[in-house]
Amino acid sequence: MALEDKEQLTVKDGMEAEWEESVNKNRDPYGYGVVLATSLVGKALDEGKSPEEADNASDGIGITGFMAGCVAHWIAHYHPRGEEFRRWWNKAMQIHDEGEKANESGGVLNPALLNIG
Repeated sequence: MALEDKEQLTVKDGMEAEWEESVNKNRDPYGYGVVLATSLVGKALDEGKSPEEADNASDGIGITGFMAGCVAHWIAHYHPRGEEFRRWWNKAMQIHDEGEKANESGGVLNPALLNIG
């Protein structure tokens, strides 16, 4: 199945087929929300927007915190500016020092996870 224009974004060299496979595996309403939000954020990064501005590009489409974490993961994985976005995301989402730890490990924080102490 060919990607629709709204699902297009720049991906790292050699990852085009993997991105298309991810899109095709997520045609259900919940998964497709992640696809569309990832596309919006990726296109904003393509336009030269800052990670914060790019993150705001998906505002208003009604995604959950878990979905936002998935978007951050996919941007980090697929987009050429993914590492820059991942590092900003982890600092923006951290409560204590989780963002710094995630940046060191290469991970992505998910805002749907709570740290109750």
